[in-house]
Amino acid sequence: MAMPARAREFYYPQGGSQKAVGLSTDVISIGLPVAAACLIVAKKDWDGLLRASLETAGVLGTSYLLKEVVHSERPDHSDDRGMPSLHAATTFLTASFLLRRYGWQSGAVCYALAAYTSWGRIYCKKHNFWQVLAGAGIGTAAGLLFTTPYMKKHNVTLAPTLLPTPSPIPHKSPDFSLTLTAKIRF
Repeated sequence: MAMPARAREFYYPQGGSQKAVGLSTDVISIGLPVAAACLIVAKKDWDGLLRASLETAGVLGTSYLLKEVVHSERPDHSDDRGMPSLHAATTFLTASFLLRRYGWQSGAVCYALAAYTSWGRIYCKKHNFWQVLAGAGIGTAAGLLFTTPYMKKHNVTLAPTLLPTPSPIPHKSPDFSLTLTAKIRF
């Protein structure tokens, strides 16, 4: 059975760099949210899973609505559904959600992947700068505005504490040590 020309072109790139980058951005735009969902489930953060699902639905709905209303042509002239970049919207939503929910350690790497994805969409001529910026803005805004931090939900507070340590020498004033105290209330 012969493979259609379009499929051959996709699976067997000739000259490859744009198609390789394009494929990697496709993989990241799907893989990053799936990896985030796995992290959320591993933490048994069911409220976080619900929030992430609702935010994703909102970002996808907003992006598809704008694609239908704006009719911005893609740089490769393939269609007029370039505004906003859905790849940028989903990757920046994921990065912003993880940053706001679990801290910078979770979000920092995701922001780097989101930035690469956005660059890749421009490099592959699937979007222009403004289309990518709009998608990134939609995803970032949703992630930062509608996500609540995980630690606050569980009443976890971290506070520096100055504690006196008894001196082994009689009549000597005590030494002090600085410690970090965590209080967890359930």
